[in-house]
Amino acid sequence: MPIIDALIFDLDGTLVDSKISLLMSINFTLRKLKLKEKSFSEIRPYIGIGLQNLFSKLIEKKNRMLLEEALNIYNNYYSQHAFQYVSLYSQTYQILEHFKEKRKAIVTNRKINSAQAILEKLNISHFFETAIGGDNPLCLKPSACPINKVLKELNLKKEKTVIIGDMATDILAGKNSQVITCAVSSGIGTLEELQETNPDYLVADLLGLKELFV
Repeated sequence: MPIIDALIFDLDGTLVDSKISLLMSINFTLRKLKLKEKSFSEIRPYIGIGLQNLFSKLIEKKNRMLLEEALNIYNNYYSQHAFQYVSLYSQTYQILEHFKEKRKAIVTNRKINSAQAILEKLNISHFFETAIGGDNPLCLKPSACPINKVLKELNLKKEKTVIIGDMATDILAGKNSQVITCAVSSGIGTLEELQETNPDYLVADLLGLKELFV
């Protein structure tokens, strides 16, 4: 079992279940724009690539003003309604407690204010030394950039740090930054997509981390 110093977690689909809130907020936005609503299976491939990229895919039009309107509608709706539908996965608190002596961070493509609000609402913010959000479109997973920021800020060794995520973007970001990668197949990403990224480790759920790392 590898001895690690730090764990970097993705947020949506890894630690928290936000499927309902994402679907509600996206479809509210599409209705407001008089566009066709989408099913979760239609939205799922674009989750985790950043909000601007997501709506660029869903709107399917090179209309910058429409895209900006979509982002404004989404952010306003989400801030008022959607947090009530975000919840911890049943194993999240248990695994964070298990690794409470390890250094921990969040790397998410969700905007940092939104991510921090979720961490506070669900009472897990105290587990993490830092959180990097997706506010800079040039520093989003699968780029190594956000993970490298954590490594530098916390002065971590790559070979002693693992990123845990449920989507291909998480694993690719880990590989690009040369940290240990661990995919969790119980989230939003499919098993096939995760296997294609060839993670160092693959677990069915968060509790599987207990058997992998000390």
